[in-house]
Amino acid sequence: MKNAALVLMCLLTSSLLCACRSPTTHDDGTERTALATLTKAVETPTSTFTPAPIATDKPTATATPTSTPRPIPSASPTSTSTPTPMPTFTPLPTASQPTPTLIPAAPPAQAHVFNETPIQPFDADVFIRYLGLMRDSFRSAADEFPQIFSGAKSGDCGSYIGWFALWVTETPGFEDVPPEWYPLYSEYRSLLHQAVSVTWEIHEVCDAGGGTVSKETDVAAQAFIEWAYPRSEEMILEAQRLPRP
Repeated sequence: MKNAALVLMCLLTSSLLCACRSPTTHDDGTERTALATLTKAVETPTSTFTPAPIATDKPTATATPTSTPRPIPSASPTSTSTPTPMPTFTPLPTASQPTPTLIPAAPPAQAHVFNETPIQPFDADVFIRYLGLMRDSFRSAADEFPQIFSGAKSGDCGSYIGWFALWVTETPGFEDVPPEWYPLYSEYRSLLHQAVSVTWEIHEVCDAGGGTVSKETDVAAQAFIEWAYPRSEEMILEAQRLPRP
């Protein structure tokens, strides 16, 4: 557009200059030709330059932000803790206490003996032998008491008189029994005493030459023997384990 305007202005200027001089036939034709060319140039529109649209790049896909793991901080060296010493326990001074007065142990209960019981110095082997004889009498009584009270030997005093003599006049008592033997010895004398006591009514009937024994004596005597016989077996074993004096 700027170039065409300049050409037009030049042509107009030239036409004005030619008009100031006398026209000639040649100039007139030349001017008409130039004017027609100028008019055509003015009327013919010049093509304008339209810039083609610049192709823009395709939008790039926005990357989805990924979670970037945080860097793990390097472990800083821990300070070595100095162990706190445990407090020591200082015991309080113990108040002085008076020394207790030792009370002498009470002597063991005196073992029971009958008036007819023979007394002799303690001998472990003799003691164990008489434990065996007492055990044998209890075993025989356990077998025969049911028959004596209500069976084939009802009224028969022969067996009982033999047991009674053993319990009262034959099984000895002992002197100077060692302390470790005394509990067993005392129990031995206690069993003999109970055997005589629980059957004393039988002794009276037999000593009188006949009579009736109560049901209470029957039950009590058999109950005692059923307990005393196995206990006497245990006592023999216990005595055999004791140290000889």
